[in-house]
Amino acid sequence: MSWSESDFGNSGAASAAQIDRIFARYGSPYFGKGASVASVAMRDGVNPLVLLAILHENSGLSGASGLKVENTSNPFAVPFNKHARGIFKLRMPDGRLTTFEDSLAATVCTLKSCKSSPKPLYEAA
Repeated sequence: MSWSESDFGNSGAASAAQIDRIFARYGSPYFGKGASVASVAMRDGVNPLVLLAILHENSGLSGASGLKVENTSNPFAVPFNKHARGIFKLRMPDGRLTTFEDSLAATVCTLKSCKSSPKPLYEAA
C-alpha cells in the first residue's frame, strides 16, 4: 500500500469519540485523550490515525504494565532531552516528565517537517 498526500493530511479520518473507542478497546491509559488527538490533527492537518499508529509503534495502545513511566507520559517517544542517555531522553531537559500533550505536539511538529521535506527521510539519510 502506498500513502498519498491526501491520506496523510486527512485530518478528519477519525473523530475524538472514535479515537477514544480505539483506546477503550485496548484498555489504554490514554482513554479520554481522543479529543486532544482529534483537535491537534484537525488544527495541523495530520491524519489522527497516523498519530495512533506512531503511538502504537512506540508505546503500544494498551499501556502494558511493563512500560516505564517515561513511555506512558511520552507515548510518542519524542527525545526531548538530547543530552540524556537511554530512557531519560524521553524526559524534559530539566528532568521532569513530559505530558501526553507535549509528546503529541512534538510528534505533529516532526510529521509536518517531514511532510514538507523535498526528500523522503530514507533518501536523506
